[in-house]
Amino acid sequence: MFPLLEHWDGRRWAYSAGASLGGRQAWLTSVAALAPDDVWAVGYFAPGRRLPEAPLIEHWNGASWSLQPTDALTRLKGALPQTLASVAALAPDDVWVLGHGVRGPGPSDVFLHWNGTSWQLFRGPDLISPRLGSAWMQSLGTDHRGHVWAVGGWVRGHGEAGVPAGGIVERWNGRQWEVDRHAAWRKPLTMVAPVAPDDAWAITGGSFTIAGGGYGVSPVQVLHWNGSTWRVELSRGGASSVFPTGLAAVSADDAYVTGHYATTQQPFIKDWDGTRWRSLPLGPAGHMQGLGSIGLTVTSDGSIAALDAEGQTARANLLWLRCRH
Repeated sequence: MFPLLEHWDGRRWAYSAGASLGGRQAWLTSVAALAPDDVWAVGYFAPGRRLPEAPLIEHWNGASWSLQPTDALTRLKGALPQTLASVAALAPDDVWVLGHGVRGPGPSDVFLHWNGTSWQLFRGPDLISPRLGSAWMQSLGTDHRGHVWAVGGWVRGHGEAGVPAGGIVERWNGRQWEVDRHAAWRKPLTMVAPVAPDDAWAITGGSFTIAGGGYGVSPVQVLHWNGSTWRVELSRGGASSVFPTGLAAVSADDAYVTGHYATTQQPFIKDWDGTRWRSLPLGPAGHMQGLGSIGLTVTSDGSIAALDAEGQTARANLLWLRCRH
């Protein structure tokens, strides 16, 4: 799979080939852009004939993509991630990645931190007893003040008998990840876009992925956190009618949601201006057609970056930047 960077320079779209993955099939799941010349993307290699699933990390330096070696992760102590689900970046030497591994009898969350030189591994909190069900975090996000958030949820029971239960919010306190029980939601959270401790956006509903499968959660809703409570700002109906694929926020009155409709497969981009949601154009003809598995992020200058990992050829992903300044 060869990711493509598509960058708008004010006159035309320019493409840059992605890093070579040695012929292995892989998927990208999340993107974090610090600047047009500093972008991180994560995902995982598909299991091969003799190879298991393995984490995938790529970096864009403004000129080319490079595959970041993950063999060094094997030297870390603890449960190593098999797949990477989300990435969030505060600075070139302050990048967080959420991965999923196995610890003891079941799955566990694994957090990786890049300090500019090496990776450090942190385990997530024990969220629920395996006898009661399963829990998994889904997405990372950072706010303008340097705080790092993670959201997810838990399922009561196991397998087909499992029932999606509550949402979970975790925050990094400078030493470890801890659960913010005050910010819990009644259903699993799948995406987060924090702006400040008292200003964050999240999505509940749609597909909630957990070890061994996934669950449909209804309705799909966009939530806003004001520091004390969550408020529903947008509801898009049942879990089978719309698929949210991305969330980004610049401020309390500037948020973006992407997805596609189940019946027509048509993509959409919605923007919150503080008063109402409005539909945004998808770009030039031929671009942003699928929005199948897209991640949104905000650069330091307020530009919006997005990763589309579906709708392309079997060996390509599309990463585009919409520069606003």
